[in-house]
Amino acid sequence: MSASRERKKRQEFVASGGTDPKAAREAERKAKERKSNILYGSIGVVFVLVAAFLVIYNSGVLQRNATAVTIDGENYSAADYSYYYNTVRRYYTLQYGSYADMLVSADQIQEQTLEQMRFIQAALARAEEEGFTLDEEGEASIQSQIDSLKAEASAVGQSYSAYIKQVYGNLVTRSVYESNLRRGTTANLFAQSYQDSLEYSDEDIQAEYEANPNDYDLVDYAYISIDASPETQTDEDGNTIEATEEETTAAWEDGQALAQELLTAWENGEDMETRVEDEEKASYYNTVGGSYNTASYVEWCFEDGREDGEIHMIEDEDNGRIYIVQFNGRYRDEHHSVNVRHILVTDANLDEGVEATQENLEAKAQEILDTWDGTEDGFAQLANEYSQDAGSNTNGGLYEDVLPGQMVTSFNDWCFDDSRKAGDTGIVYNSGSSYTGAHIMYYVGQGDLIAWEETVRDALRSADYSAWETDLLSTVGTAELQDGASYVS
Repeated sequence: MSASRERKKRQEFVASGGTDPKAAREAERKAKERKSNILYGSIGVVFVLVAAFLVIYNSGVLQRNATAVTIDGENYSAADYSYYYNTVRRYYTLQYGSYADMLVSADQIQEQTLEQMRFIQAALARAEEEGFTLDEEGEASIQSQIDSLKAEASAVGQSYSAYIKQVYGNLVTRSVYESNLRRGTTANLFAQSYQDSLEYSDEDIQAEYEANPNDYDLVDYAYISIDASPETQTDEDGNTIEATEEETTAAWEDGQALAQELLTAWENGEDMETRVEDEEKASYYNTVGGSYNTASYVEWCFEDGREDGEIHMIEDEDNGRIYIVQFNGRYRDEHHSVNVRHILVTDANLDEGVEATQENLEAKAQEILDTWDGTEDGFAQLANEYSQDAGSNTNGGLYEDVLPGQMVTSFNDWCFDDSRKAGDTGIVYNSGSSYTGAHIMYYVGQGDLIAWEETVRDALRSADYSAWETDLLSTVGTAELQDGASYVS
């Protein structure tokens, strides 16, 4: 049969509803090929999706944007929460150094973080209601904090973005840090603006003082503390052996006898500090300018009717203690504030290789003072040139309206020496704080504030601000942790 006739018969067969075997085999081959292509194509898509997911996951985008906290329907991402959490933790680290983890638990940090977030949300809402916006000083404050962090990063050889992650967590980007810094700064400055707006008249000050004099008066007193408890005894294993009733009674009676002996001696004018030096069971203390507290001997000093020089015995049998106290006066702190300039001299002022001892720092301070021209302006110029106190080395070392107790002890004592007069200079040394070094002092003169009045004013301001903050926080609900918080540690 010819090829043309064979082809014609196949066409008639197909036309009548039959299947061309060759065509069928070809169709089956193509179908399998399409199925295989679809299968391998699907597998390829899956691999692409998995790879894309891993890239996104490893980049931190999913964790960063996961909701970690919700407050009244407003969601905060894990990155936001990490910023606030590590801000609180950073505060305690700066406060306590290596002891921070021992003194403050993770739960406490978490609790304070959530309260801080509630406060910021509430404060920003009220600030918006009242039309509060940052002024130039507020904007400068934000930039200053950013610049400070950049300087820290540079000091440790890191980029700004990398240092942000080191300090606030891997989820925190530059934009997250700066946006939340702005939120927090705005909230805090808004709160500060309210506090600064609180003013009190002389009548307000006097009324508060008269209502609560114990909160503001000071007392001078001396006292002897006598241990009238039995000696502590331990067994072979070091466990404390509880004293018998007879031993407790005997120790108490011995304490009473000693107390009576010392009381008589004090009433007869004997110097008690010297008298008790050799007494194993008695110690002498002298307090000048003591505030009220609930110690029995202090409460006695604050009772009405006390007379200067009056001596009294107080027995605290429950605690095995007997006190003999002498009242030496009760008064308000009438000190005026002072205005003073200073130059802080630290190791940064010393030549390379010179040890920062007190002797060397005081010598350097004297060297600087010897260049002074004798005028206040000249001292201010030296402060701007040499002082290491960042709080005053751009304004001539000036601190205005300093009140007793606000500065480190040596600084404070020099300023409030009764003999101090305008134009006085001197060098004092301070150790054990961030202001360690030699301070070159210049006394400008008396300020406008009176210490006890400022103490009352601060108490009124604190109470009113606390009430305002309580009301503010009542406008927001609790902060609820969400799954995204698990990404923050």
